[in-house]
Amino acid sequence: MASWQIVAGPPVVAGRGVIATRDIQKGELIHEEQPLVNVSTGYGPLQWPRPGNSTIFYNNERAGTTTILSRAVTSLSPANQGLFNVLFRPAGATTALRQLVARFEHNAFQYRYWSRMHLVVYPTISYVNHSCVPNADLEICEAAHGQSRLIATRTIPNGSEIFINYTADLWLSNHLIRRPELHTHWGFWCGCDGCIPAAAQVDIQERASATSYRANLITPAAALNVMQLTTRVDRLRAYIALMNSLGRWTSDMSHACPSTLPTGVGRRR
Repeated sequence: MASWQIVAGPPVVAGRGVIATRDIQKGELIHEEQPLVNVSTGYGPLQWPRPGNSTIFYNNERAGTTTILSRAVTSLSPANQGLFNVLFRPAGATTALRQLVARFEHNAFQYRYWSRMHLVVYPTISYVNHSCVPNADLEICEAAHGQSRLIATRTIPNGSEIFINYTADLWLSNHLIRRPELHTHWGFWCGCDGCIPAAAQVDIQERASATSYRANLITPAAALNVMQLTTRVDRLRAYIALMNSLGRWTSDMSHACPSTLPTGVGRRR
């Protein structure tokens, strides 16, 4: 039985979202699915702009200069085209082509496979809304052609909304950087628990501390004595506690989570 449900209206922060239909434990595999659409952008990792900033590619698709996205959707079965066509798009998209491209812009995730960047859209996971302090993490398996798994990074009570971080590469940055990035590329000003004024200062301090601990975890060239090792272990514990507080999940921490995915996973919006 599924532990989640797609809903619209007051239970979620905006549009449609995904809520827990029972208590979900930290580290639990919430959902696993294959992409609805998986396309190679044709860009290499050095050419492809940083996450969320794929303006040139999408502008070319909107203008019809390239037709990678439209050809991918046209090749879908009628049923899958129907699933794609009900995904969110902003009201300003006036033509069918602009609506199609907008659905990729607002619902696609990206990952690197060999020498190319890929975009993937999912029938369920693409409905998961954003938070800078998420309670879940999305892992995309490059070796399995974009197969994904959604993992709880903290306990999620029954009826609560499930969130992931759209800007995972900015997790150490403060809200002054994250919020403009989200507004520029997804069209909303984040009001999550890490961005609201009442919590922003604490969030800044936590991310600054995580940055400091992370820098100090680099393995030193010289051997350490017992006191130095104890200090490093204490720092590691503090760093892990901060990651838990910020809803951060890493591949190292996910080893305890059973899955059918092969090794070699990443996470990118």
